[in-house]
Amino acid sequence: MGYINKIRTEGLSVIVERRLRWYSGMLRVNNRHVGRIVELLGDHVRLDGLKYSVDCPLISTAHKSTIFFGLHEIEERALARELIPADTPIVEFGGGLGVVSCLCNAKLTDRNAHVVVEANPQMVPVLERNKAINGAGFRVINRALAYDSDLVQMDVHAEFVASSLITNDHDQTVDVQSTTLANVLDGAGFETVGIVCDIEGLESDLIEREILGNRAVKYLLAEMHPQFIGQDTVDTLLTKLRSDGFHLVRQMGDVVFLERNQQQA
Repeated sequence: MGYINKIRTEGLSVIVERRLRWYSGMLRVNNRHVGRIVELLGDHVRLDGLKYSVDCPLISTAHKSTIFFGLHEIEERALARELIPADTPIVEFGGGLGVVSCLCNAKLTDRNAHVVVEANPQMVPVLERNKAINGAGFRVINRALAYDSDLVQMDVHAEFVASSLITNDHDQTVDVQSTTLANVLDGAGFETVGIVCDIEGLESDLIEREILGNRAVKYLLAEMHPQFIGQDTVDTLLTKLRSDGFHLVRQMGDVVFLERNQQQA
């Protein structure tokens, strides 16, 4: 009787549609069987017209299905496709697998005007591999964004998307040399720059210490991670960025693209 009442209340089409969405999610998200097929077919996936190796010990067989179906970094990729300008050099913090890195790099007129800072040393080989596969021109620096310390400890998760510098709940840790935006800019020689950032909550430090008041930064594409720093902190950071001359061009979920107003450049 309960199911019949649901049909009467919600309608059969609504129930069927919800059930199909559930099955679709089960098929695409962390499906080990699909991931195993990806491995058997060469351990590569295609996203946005680009090809990526997923042959990495920190990418589980199950998670490969999520990447295969295009559910990895959906918001970042959508905003990058639409909004990354061709004429502004990029400094990117958190390269990971290289999906966003290669997509952003493909949009640049000068493909060498791009530095990717990746903290996790275990991700650097696959990041470099995907750079080569796609003929990207970015330079990879194995450093962690950090202040007041030359060496920081990174918490490494068995799944690369969960590794972090601000948590401490896993068995494996690695020591990583630190860097800052100022250090990267000094080394790259960029006079103006766009920032692409996905570093699990450390965006707040980067914004507070090096983006606010920095007229060299023309735009910011970042996941804000309210689950780590709190929604109130995110709201405060966005308010500060607006006061500093940025305007919010687009937001998708927790990912924002802000651009500095021309008169503030």
